[in-house]
Amino acid sequence: MNIIDVIKKRRSVRTFKKEELSSDVIEKIKEYLNDMKCDNPYFNADIRYEIIESKKGTEIEKLGTYGIFKNAKKFIGVIVDNKNIPLLEVGYYFEKIILYLTEIGVGNCWVAGTFNREQFNSAFKIKDDELLLIVCPIGYESKRKSTREKMFRSLGGFNKRKKREELFFNETFDNPLDLDIDKEYNESLEMVRIAPSAINKQPWRIVYKDNNYHFFKTKNENSKHPYDISIVDLGIAAYHFYITNKEYNLSGCFKKLDYLEIKGKEDLEYMFSWIKE
Repeated sequence: MNIIDVIKKRRSVRTFKKEELSSDVIEKIKEYLNDMKCDNPYFNADIRYEIIESKKGTEIEKLGTYGIFKNAKKFIGVIVDNKNIPLLEVGYYFEKIILYLTEIGVGNCWVAGTFNREQFNSAFKIKDDELLLIVCPIGYESKRKSTREKMFRSLGGFNKRKKREELFFNETFDNPLDLDIDKEYNESLEMVRIAPSAINKQPWRIVYKDNNYHFFKTKNENSKHPYDISIVDLGIAAYHFYITNKEYNLSGCFKKLDYLEIKGKEDLEYMFSWIKE
């Protein structure tokens, strides 16, 4: 399965089979997490990954039925420094993990701001200087979805995506990027378009200018949240862009330019650029 197929197959799973993940699969996941390295110079941070299990008779027994999960028994936690939270990097590298889980047939679901932090912090043994940023239940996907999951999907519109012309622009934000311009990057942009984001906000905008791609994010609308989750979403989009470029041998690198003038919307923040090589 190539990376395009994996990205298209990827979906959030909230209802799991009662069947346990096999020991071989768990070992594969642990090895993958242990071998995770920040291999992209722009996205470089210390991130720790742990797996816990919700066993009967333990303090975390109820975690498997938390919120909209059903039959979740194992969780991956993404743990970072609580004073210097690497939001972009977490989005970038955890999406890499999510796609690996998808490829090996393990159901999964990002959960960032809506989990019982006290319970999960205790389960993951989070230290005072750490932050449990992401919790991800893993298991075999159940074909029969819970009533709560069905309702959650129908109300949330989680399969909807913005149109290309709403996300990608040529030179200015007033000019949508035509498919005939820089055709070899069309598939990479499409993988960005279908990337997941918190409540499907898709907070990224990309401008093609001077033969490079410049990533912006929309203004944070949830000021009550302790951090800007849309930055994590930008990391996810960046990974989709990078790994698809790699699939098609499109060389380049991410970097933040010291100066970039693009006319258009003032409610967008410049984040970084893909500079072709």
